[in-house]
Order: sequence, then structure tokens, then C-alpha cells
Amino acid sequence: MRLMAMNRIAVMLSFLTCLIFSAIPVSAASGRVEVEAFAENGAPPQPVENIALRLYNRSNASLNLSSWRIRYWLCDSESLESIKYSVWWYSLGSNGAVTMSFGGDSAQRYVDISFDSGKVDTGAYAEVQFGLNNSNWKNISNSLAYSASSTTGYAVNSNVAVYHLDTLIYGTPYAGGSGSSGSSGSSTGGTGTSTGTSSSGSSSNGTGNVVFENELENAQHYAVWGVKNVRLSDRTHVYGKVGAGDNIDIGAQAQILGDAVSANHISLRSYSNVRGTVRAPTIPQIQDGATVTGGMV
Repeated sequence: MRLMAMNRIAVMLSFLTCLIFSAIPVSAASGRVEVEAFAENGAPPQPVENIALRLYNRSNASLNLSSWRIRYWLCDSESLESIKYSVWWYSLGSNGAVTMSFGGDSAQRYVDISFDSGKVDTGAYAEVQFGLNNSNWKNISNSLAYSASSTTGYAVNSNVAVYHLDTLIYGTPYAGGSGSSGSSGSSTGGTGTSTGTSSSGSSSNGTGNVVFENELENAQHYAVWGVKNVRLSDRTHVYGKVGAGDNIDIGAQAQILGDAVSANHISLRSYSNVRGTVRAPTIPQIQDGATVTGGMV
């Protein structure tokens, strides 16, 4: 009888233990999260600052990203009202599932990255790549930002903060400015399309220009940004977003499946197409039959 009673007590304790630990949120579970980041434009000022982040799940339970937020601090010289964002890539869903909002004070601005959906299993990561630009296309110098990274590839960055709801889970918030976990102000921006980081079959003339030379209609070129000029030869397809600090020249019957973002001018030759939006400070030159599916900004 005593043995049966002890067995019952052991079973009950085991049951209660399971209930207690299942009620612990993932933010309090054993393990942690970690951020790797790099800014693809590096130190030189550019009209578009491209930032790539990976949120690793180092805990023992899956993460539902709808309750998580990443905070990235920007340089202090950028006006909150003028900054726009574009999401180039989200590994766990459509780019529209990622939203951004801006906040902070005159010492250091920041951008909060939130997710409408996405689950990260233990040991896996969520990746988001996005670009920031001023509405007047003034160069952004991110090298002075608290969260900036000078690496040319992904590296752990504890100057990027991660919050579960309003609780800081990872990183060291900027101490000289607004380090609160409260939600930031309204955002200005839009969503981009998924993209890679290299161009297969493209060539560079060594002066910061990129030319997509292969004229095969099924040539698998990928997105490029942070260069001075980009030219697509006739009937070339680019799978992603194209960004340039000066001009983009899109050849006849060529196609860009993402956005085309230029700090100066964009030309679309006959029957070319941009599936995303066209963003430039000057009116694009559009020849007969050329179309912009996502509209012009």
C-alpha cells in the first residue's frame, strides 16, 4: 500500500512539473536567442542602406515570431520623417509579413522589426533583409550607428536588441538614448520582393557598375544593390530587386521581378517590365510597351 501511495505521489509530481514548465513562456525557458547581422553597403555612405539580420533560436522551444521584435539602432543624423523601408527577403513567409516602425531620440534613432507570422524551431533561424532610404535620396551613413557592423558577412551582434513582448531577451540597448522597450511610432515604407545577394552571369567593369550580359531569356540573374550603375541587356531577367546609386538602364524585353530603386534615373526600353515598384527622384524614361506593375514612387 505504501509503495502504491508513493507511486501515485510520484505520478502527481511529474504531472504538476509538466504543467508548470509548459506554462513558462519561451522567453523564460532555458537557452536564448541570438542575432547575427551585417550591413551590406558597409561604411561608405549610400542612398540605400541594406541590412541583413538572422534571429537564431538557441532555446529549447520553438518561437512564434508574432510576439517577438528586433530593434536596430540607426545613425543620429537621419530624420525619422524621411526614412522609408523596403523588405527584400523574409525566410519564413512573404515580405508583407514583416513590418517596421521608427522611434528614438536625437542621440540614436532605431527601427523596430516585427513579424505577423513565422515560427523558428530550436536551432534554426529567421532571416530578414531590408533596405532603408531617405525620401530625398540623401546618402545614409550607417557606419556611426550603434548597431552597425563592419563585417562583410554574418556575425554575432549584441548591439541589436530582441524583445519578447516588452521584455528584453537579447542584446544591449543603446544607453545614451531611448532604450525603452515600448512600441515605436508609425512607419513609412513598403514591402519589397525576395532577393539574393549575388548576380550569377553578371560582370563588373571595376568602377562600381554592373552589367547583366547574358541575353538568354531564362538566365538566372539575382538582385544587386549598392553599386553606381546597373544595366540589363535585352531580354535579361533579374530575380529580385535592383538598386543603384546613380542610374538603372533596363534593356528591351528585359524584366526585373522585384523593385527598381535608383538615386538618380531609371530607363525602361521597349517592352521591358518591372514587376515591383520603380523608385527614383526623377520621372522614369519609359519607351513604347514598357510597363511597371507595382507603380512608381
